[in-house]
Amino acid sequence: MMAMMNVSDMIICMLTLSCTVTGAQAGGSGTQQLDTRQAAHDVQRAQARFQSGLASFADVLEAEKNLLLNKRDQAASLKDKIDVQRELIECLKKTRDMMREQYQAGSDADEALRAEIEYLDAKRCLSYMENSVELDNVLVARFQLKQAQYNAGWAAIDDVLSAREELILHRRDLAVNANERLRLQRDLTALLQKEYELQQQRQDSSVAEGGSRLLHECEQRHRDAVEELKRMETAAG
Repeated sequence: MMAMMNVSDMIICMLTLSCTVTGAQAGGSGTQQLDTRQAAHDVQRAQARFQSGLASFADVLEAEKNLLLNKRDQAASLKDKIDVQRELIECLKKTRDMMREQYQAGSDADEALRAEIEYLDAKRCLSYMENSVELDNVLVARFQLKQAQYNAGWAAIDDVLSAREELILHRRDLAVNANERLRLQRDLTALLQKEYELQQQRQDSSVAEGGSRLLHECEQRHRDAVEELKRMETAAG
């Protein structure tokens, strides 16, 4: 029992050190940063051409949209991604309003409809992001509650591990770039390794019915996480 408690305490220490409200986030890759610099150059070029009468304002807005999409895709955190999404919505609103005016003046309705759909899609995307932040806060609070309950002797280590796993999975699925997803997958793999070791120790010290099944489930989940981590590392190069 003493050995098991030491393992549990070690897991709690690991979880405490690795869990923060916002989570550490990795920046974009060199290729993404290069794409953003090119997109920024395209905006400047479009603005210069517009001022010279060689391009339309729609070309400027299209270049600005592409820049914001690049910035959003390599945002350093979900909060930063939300900020960029708000800027994108403002840009798309300008495009929508301009296309509406052109349609009312006799232009093709297809462009006006496309701009309207793109604007509404961006607003729905923002709503989803904001809800995801709220859910993240709920999952962090749940993890911290389970951790406090465990420290007070009111909850099992399994409850803490489950809450932490749910938080990691949520953040991994919302990760804004490959580096962040890879980091979170490593966190998940390490967590499942600790869970498997704990279950294995229980199996060694107990012959309780169902123990073998739980041990096998823990082992299989850890193996699946390892395989997914290998796949992600290979994809990342």
